[in-house]
This record gives sequence, structure tokens and C-alpha cells, in this order.
Amino acid sequence: MVGEESYKGYTIKAITMTVGSEYQLAGTIEKDIDGEAKSYQFVRADRFSSKDDVVSFSLAKGRQIIDEQGDAIFR
Repeated sequence: MVGEESYKGYTIKAITMTVGSEYQLAGTIEKDIDGEAKSYQFVRADRFSSKDDVVSFSLAKGRQIIDEQGDAIFR
């Protein structure tokens, strides 16, 4: 894990996944719901040559998933 942020009560963590010499967009979204820790992992096909770029885009993708689906991602 290389980047993390809090967003609307969730914690988004960027994950470093390397494919050859590139980094693949991936991360986890976590939230405590009724005292239970929930986690959702996402991996997308997008690849980047820069670790900073993949972290930035992974956190942005996590925010997008939260905005579109909210707690439904944990079902």
C-alpha cells in the first residue's frame, strides 16, 4: 500500500501492483459498518509508468466507486 485517504467515512488505499515495468490501477475501500470492518478490493485494466500517477488515479477511482455505489459495494 502506497497511498491512503479518508473520503465520506470510507478509507481508500492505493495498492502497488506491478505488471512488467508498469503499475496497474488497484486499491481497497474500507469502512466500519455497525462495528464490523468491511473491505472491497478493486483492480482495473489501466496501467501507468509512474507510481505517483497510479496512486493518484487509484484514489480517484476509489472516490468514484464510493460516489456511484456507496455501501452497496460491500454486498
